[in-house]
Amino acid sequence: MSLRSSGSVSLVGIGYLAGAHVTSETLALIRGADRLFFLVGDPLLEIWLRSVNPTATSLEDCASEGMALADCCHRMADEVLNAMRGDSSICVAFSGHPGIAVDPTYEILQRAKAARLRVTMFPAVSAIDCLFADLGIDPAQGCQLFEAETLIEMDYRLDPRSSLILLQAGVIGVRRHTTKTSSEADGVRRLTRFLRKYYPSGHEVIVYEAATFPISPPRIERTTLHRLLKTPLTAISTVYVPPSLE
Repeated sequence: MSLRSSGSVSLVGIGYLAGAHVTSETLALIRGADRLFFLVGDPLLEIWLRSVNPTATSLEDCASEGMALADCCHRMADEVLNAMRGDSSICVAFSGHPGIAVDPTYEILQRAKAARLRVTMFPAVSAIDCLFADLGIDPAQGCQLFEAETLIEMDYRLDPRSSLILLQAGVIGVRRHTTKTSSEADGVRRLTRFLRKYYPSGHEVIVYEAATFPISPPRIERTTLHRLLKTPLTAISTVYVPPSLE
């Protein structure tokens, strides 16, 4: 006889444009959940989620200023899993894709599996998908993708002939939750120093942020590696480095 619980946890992403990036499968999961939790970075997405499922509860309240990010993830997982009752269905919604650079997702996923719950992650529109479309980039021509701090810490070798995408470039070195929106200068300095091993100082880089409103364009700010330190980055900034021909 299986010891698996009859309860279920669905981990979904809602993209960045409220309602517009949501698949029909994800919408059905959000609507049908007995409890809906969410962690999104835009008030419009929060309003939309609450309109779709009145049980919607923000996980942002699990984090307080100065709390270690690991502790924030633990508290979020506690909040979600403690809500499980018998055969209830829980849905957890995140901005973008739930499995790309979202630490709480994997905390919930691992603990739900350990508790013998049925847990499934569903695909979604990510910032990377938006970037490919907005910048007109075909990743099949060669593409490297890293979380910015992981690239630096692991000292991965880059191939400058291939496109490079760096996620969370504005929060390198951040270990505690903060509502501060500007980037950490030391982190960007470390990133610039690392990239200079592979690219000339005048090489173009693009700071990208996906659009969150239908009437607003995405942020596409072209600069150079040398000037990256003077370019404002946020927690949602992605840095795109085109291939080098040198």
